[in-house]
Amino acid sequence: MRCAKPLRLWCLQKTQAYPKVRRGFLQAGTDANSKVYTFDGVGNRIGQRRRSRAQEIGADRRRESLISGFGVGNDVVDLDDPETVVEGLNPRFDERVFTSGESRKLAESCDTHALRWTLWAAKESAYKLAQRWDPETVFSQSRFVTDIGDNGRGIVHYGDWHCVVSISHEGSAIHALATSNHSDRERVVSGLGRIEESDDPSVRVRELAINSVARHLQIELTALIITAGEDRIPVLLLDGQPSGYLSLSHHGALTAFAWMPPRGERGGEGERGRGGEGEG
Repeated sequence: MRCAKPLRLWCLQKTQAYPKVRRGFLQAGTDANSKVYTFDGVGNRIGQRRRSRAQEIGADRRRESLISGFGVGNDVVDLDDPETVVEGLNPRFDERVFTSGESRKLAESCDTHALRWTLWAAKESAYKLAQRWDPETVFSQSRFVTDIGDNGRGIVHYGDWHCVVSISHEGSAIHALATSNHSDRERVVSGLGRIEESDDPSVRVRELAINSVARHLQIELTALIITAGEDRIPVLLLDGQPSGYLSLSHHGALTAFAWMPPRGERGGEGERGRGGEGEG
């Protein structure tokens, strides 16, 4: 789930008034001096500002994702968190979030609680992946259409675009991973962590990711840093350089991460454990 009241996201969607202008801005609105241009509502250039280092990294990551069709999205839901109880949801929650076909599946399910949040996690992880390719992607949940089998694997469609998802259930945790294809999924390093009420989940999920990736690569923890790239998408730096693609998530008492190594490097399942534990 997302950090800021995920159950209310359907009423906090950002607008997409000028998608063609925005896409042009992202692809061609910079120059050799790393200046970013801004536009008025009809596409006229009205100003400029210099990119921050984080924005440059994020933009580079996005261009690479666009070219390679590469990346990963992940989401975690804690079924034991009071926020997931159906009585606490907006009465129109299901109507806003799910398609008619998904609503039928919910009505027929013997475990509506788990299925509701399985579908949500699949949509959220797919959104995080889609946003890497097009930052103007809007998280209109019902537009992310799920087709998930009993084995927890399936496809999420968003218009003409789609991705594959795999979902695991571990105790109260539902963990969804979205990748471009099944072979990419086999390369992902991922993990779940559990935190205390007094912990800062943003800090703990970063510790979980750094500890797990460092173990996987057999390197020192100090070689890894997580920063925020363009649109606040997290970026993992290895010796100061972007490495692969990172997705972070936390909800309730759970944290989760997924890291797609650069092409040519071997990935695999991450280690499970408590967020923040490990070396260092």
